[in-house]
Amino acid sequence: MDITKLLDFSVKHNASDLHLSVGVVPMVRVDGDLKAIDAPILNHRCFEQMLVALCSEKERLTLAEIGYLDLSIDWRDLGRFRVSFFYKLSGYGAVFRVIPHSIPKLDGLISATVFEHLTALSEGMVLVTGPTGSGKSTTLAALIEYINFNQSKHIVTLEDPVEYVYRSQRSLITQRTLMPQEQSFEQVLQSVLRVDPDVIVVGELRSEASIRFALTAAETGHLVLATLHTRSAAQTIERIIDANSGPSLSMTQGLLASCLQMIITQRLLKRIEGGRVACYEVLRATQAIRNLIREGKHTQIHSVMQLGHEHGMQTFAQHATYLVSEGVVSSGEAKSLMLYNRA
Repeated sequence: MDITKLLDFSVKHNASDLHLSVGVVPMVRVDGDLKAIDAPILNHRCFEQMLVALCSEKERLTLAEIGYLDLSIDWRDLGRFRVSFFYKLSGYGAVFRVIPHSIPKLDGLISATVFEHLTALSEGMVLVTGPTGSGKSTTLAALIEYINFNQSKHIVTLEDPVEYVYRSQRSLITQRTLMPQEQSFEQVLQSVLRVDPDVIVVGELRSEASIRFALTAAETGHLVLATLHTRSAAQTIERIIDANSGPSLSMTQGLLASCLQMIITQRLLKRIEGGRVACYEVLRATQAIRNLIREGKHTQIHSVMQLGHEHGMQTFAQHATYLVSEGVVSSGEAKSLMLYNRA
C-alpha cells in the first residue's frame, strides 16, 4: 500500500476523508458519499508498514495499549491530515480527514448580520455545533483566522489533536495539544489563565469536565470558542445543562444564561450543481433567550429563534427554504434535513 498515492488521490478528488480497513479496498468520502477506490484489498502487513511510516514508537505503543490513536500529520507536499487509527474485529482501521490548505473567509460562510454580531464579541462563549463532517472545524478556523488578522488578541487553542496550523498576524496565537489523560481540566484551565489569554479555543467539548472548563473560562471574562456534537441550538443548550445537572442545576442554568453569546449549528447539503453548501441555524443570546435558559424552558427556544430575524437568528428550516428559493439545493435535500432534525 502506497499511502502517498492514496492521500494524493483523496486530495485531487476533493475527498473529505480516506477510509482504510483491513480486508476491504480503500474508500473515500466525496460530497458526503463513500466511494471505493480501484486499489487492492488492504492486509495487516500494509497497515503495519503504514504505522511505522506515520507514527512514533510511543504512538504505536499507545495504539496497542488502548486500541485507538488520534494524531495530525503533515505528509510531504500533500498537506495536513487528522488521522484516527483503531483496532476492530478484523484488524486495523484508519480514517484520514483532509485538512484544507487554505482557510475560507468568515464572511463567505455566514450572513452579514451574524458576521457583524460575531466579530464584535470580546467575552462569553460561542459554540459551533453539528454532526461529524458538518464543517464545524472549518467555521471555527475561519473565526480564529478573522480575529488573527483583524484584532490584537492572544489566542490560545487547546486541541486533541491540533488540526489547522495558524501563523500569528495581528494576534499572537499559541497552539497547545490537549491531553486530558495526563492533566485534569482544572489544571489545564489554571495553566491557560496564567498565560494572559484573550481568546480560548477548545477544539471539541467531549465531556462534562470540558464543558465546565469552557463555562468557567467564559465566566472569567474571556472569549471562549468551541465545537460540540449536537443537531440543533436547542439541543446544545440541553446537552450543556444535562452535563452539569444535579444539585448544581440552577447554578449551571444561570452561568450558561450569563455567558452564552451565540450558537451556530450547521449541516452540509448537496448543491444541485455539485459540491456541498452549509445550511445553518443561529441562536443569539438575547435577553429573551437568557431568560428561557435560566428558567429551564428549553422547548420554547426554537419559537424565539423563528421570530428572531432582526437579531440575526434563523432556524434550519428558514435557511433551507432560502437555499431552495435561490436554486442552490433541491427541495428534496432540504426535506431530508428537516426529517433528520425531527428524528
